[in-house]
Amino acid sequence: MPTLSVIIIAKNEARNINRCLRSVAGWVDEIIVLDSGSSDQTIEICKQFPTQIFLTDWPGYGPQKNRALNLAHCDWILSLDADEWVRADLRAEIQQAICNTAFSGYYFPRLNMFCGRFQRHGDAARDKVLRLFQRQSGSFTDDKVHEKIICQGTIGLLKSYLLHNSSRNETEWSQQMARYAQMTAELRHAKGRRSNPLKAIINSLWIFFRSYILRCGYRDGRIGFLYAKLNAKSSFQKNIHLWRLQR
Repeated sequence: MPTLSVIIIAKNEARNINRCLRSVAGWVDEIIVLDSGSSDQTIEICKQFPTQIFLTDWPGYGPQKNRALNLAHCDWILSLDADEWVRADLRAEIQQAICNTAFSGYYFPRLNMFCGRFQRHGDAARDKVLRLFQRQSGSFTDDKVHEKIICQGTIGLLKSYLLHNSSRNETEWSQQMARYAQMTAELRHAKGRRSNPLKAIINSLWIFFRSYILRCGYRDGRIGFLYAKLNAKSSFQKNIHLWRLQR
């Protein structure tokens, strides 16, 4: 049987990481947790599971995940965020998938929980992430935010959902998106991208319309409206930050 490592980067994830670790403990061969200075109970919780815990600084998401990848030893890698977890149906699919030599990696559909409810419509319902790959075939980009896995070979798609608690409330989501907007703008600026206030307005209106109307976010009720509104706000912030950096 091929072996499987789980890699997790973490900082102050005491609210989330127990559920994440419980979902993989006992059936994977190795769990790597790379912590960048937690001041809560994250480390203590990790010690309750068969994890290998490493401490480091914070160079950004892509470089940090590559560090975690370099600490893993198994044939296959399952990269999880601390606020994600694996159900039994996805577990069974993963165990079958790593025995299939026709593929070097797999996408998962991801079901996102926002303010305590899973989103079945809108942009969130289109979420798909590449998280399972052969260790020798894949690595992360060095982007400090919105990093991606680059995987050589044929990529498959599993059917079962990876579960994700994206945010507990509107304030938490808004604060998180504001941080990502600043980092994303800096990344785009470094790549020579440009923006202006008109583009910021048009893009944000389009994102709201696409998620709430075209992709039926309204069917999720208040949560669908909040998600579309906050995603539109995030888009506006990214473009305005980028425009300010240009100036």
